Amino acid sequence: MKVIEFRAENFKKLKAVEIHPEPTVQVISGANGAGKSSILDAIWAALGGADMSKETGTIQPIREGEEKASVRLDLGDFIVTRKWTKSGSTVTVENKDGAVYKTPQALLDGLIGKISLDPLNFSNADSKYQRDVLLSIVKIPADLVKIDGDRQEKYIYRTALNRDIKAMNARLAAMPAPAPGTPETEVSTEPIIEAQRVAVDAIRQNNQARAIVTRLSDDVDRIDAEIVAAVKETEALYLRMRELNDKLEKMKQESAAKCVALKTEGENVAALVDPDLNSFSVKLREVETTNRAVRAAQDRKKLFQEIGAVETLVAELTAAMTVIEKQKTDAIAAASFPVPGLGFNDTGVTFKGLPFAQCSSAEKLRVSVAVAMSAAPKLRVIRITDGSLIDSKNLEILSTLAKENDFQLWIEKVDESGKVGVYIEDGEVKA
Repeated sequence: MKVIEFRAENFKKLKAVEIHPEPTVQVISGANGAGKSSILDAIWAALGGADMSKETGTIQPIREGEEKASVRLDLGDFIVTRKWTKSGSTVTVENKDGAVYKTPQALLDGLIGKISLDPLNFSNADSKYQRDVLLSIVKIPADLVKIDGDRQEKYIYRTALNRDIKAMNARLAAMPAPAPGTPETEVSTEPIIEAQRVAVDAIRQNNQARAIVTRLSDDVDRIDAEIVAAVKETEALYLRMRELNDKLEKMKQESAAKCVALKTEGENVAALVDPDLNSFSVKLREVETTNRAVRAAQDRKKLFQEIGAVETLVAELTAAMTVIEKQKTDAIAAASFPVPGLGFNDTGVTFKGLPFAQCSSAEKLRVSVAVAMSAAPKLRVIRITDGSLIDSKNLEILSTLAKENDFQLWIEKVDESGKVGVYIEDGEVKA
């Protein structure tokens, strides 16, 4: 379905225009500001209404100073007439027999699709826009948004795990390797502590024995002093000699007994040997050193095991991501693209495995036209708003593609010679 006849009145910069376009390539020429763009905008505004008016930047459809505007398109099977007033727009669609459709815009939406694609704009657009347009045209038998979301979720999780592995490996590298012969478990200190307790008890008993000897020695010294005092007192107190004689005898006997006890206890004390408490401290330090090495080895072993577990999880995530990538690849492979070799990745459109931006200008043009044709399978009309950028070689490519695929190209081109296509001057057809 193509445009057979175009009529417009007071639309944007147009006054009254009637065009019977060429079936394959129709060039609209003229100086800048003459109204060339208004013709192309009029076609899409008439078909798409508010949505297409917004896409073409048509904020004020009515020519300045006028009260109303209209565009009439004869598409062969249908005649579309859209009219604008200050209060809004209305559209009418008739068939060949003059019958009027009750839901004209729904019919038109089915003809023009979701987008009106300018091949040159597509070719020069950013990669994200190109990818979005391609995905809106190509039917992918899978939810790529969900697939990408699942992959991104696993990618973020795997990145965090790899960061943890790096940190744990740094900790592992900082841990010294256990010395040869380090036990697997800590050594018990209880036997040493028990032996230390016995030694301390022995020292306590020894000290008690020493205290007895000291006490006996003090008693002997005290008694000897008393004997001396008694002798002096005897000499001084001869009258009391008989009383004190008994006492003296008793003291002598007590002293003799104490001397015997002193000798016995002194010999016992002399034979006593105190245990070396320092040896226990040395042994405890040695055990603690060993246990520290055991704990360090256990911590190192545990960390090594944790790293292995996380690495296993990372491997599982990588495998899951591979499965997701295969699902995406299979879905893309099952899709039907407008051009063989056309595809896309996370960043944009690809052609024959290369980013679209790296393709030649001829390849870009062919692919862009094919994409534009896929976007409008029923209404076989494509607009090119910046045709001045098209050289003769690429214009020939466009013409060939349009003819081979039975499409009609409307090309806007800056040319003031009046000899190229339909020449527009001051909103009217001049040549």
